[in-house]
Amino acid sequence: MSFYTQQELAGRWKCSTSTIIRKRDKGLIPCFRIDNGKPLYPVEEIHEYEKQKTTTYKSKEVPRKPVIKKSVVSVKPSTKEWRID
Repeated sequence: MSFYTQQELAGRWKCSTSTIIRKRDKGLIPCFRIDNGKPLYPVEEIHEYEKQKTTTYKSKEVPRKPVIKKSVVSVKPSTKEWRID
């Protein structure tokens, strides 16, 4: 059985070690402690946690934000008519 250290897991998830500590203290991720009290995280269980928390898209197309056309307000100086395009 192989393990991640706290620093390795933080590097893998691109977060701080305090985030790992919070998740561990809340019981969200499994952790073992060895004789000197150093926390270790089992690789297989971490991979399972990642699978549960990772969202995958079925299609490769990513939804785009709709394009909103801005209205332009103009005033004709000679007739003083308002026009909205």
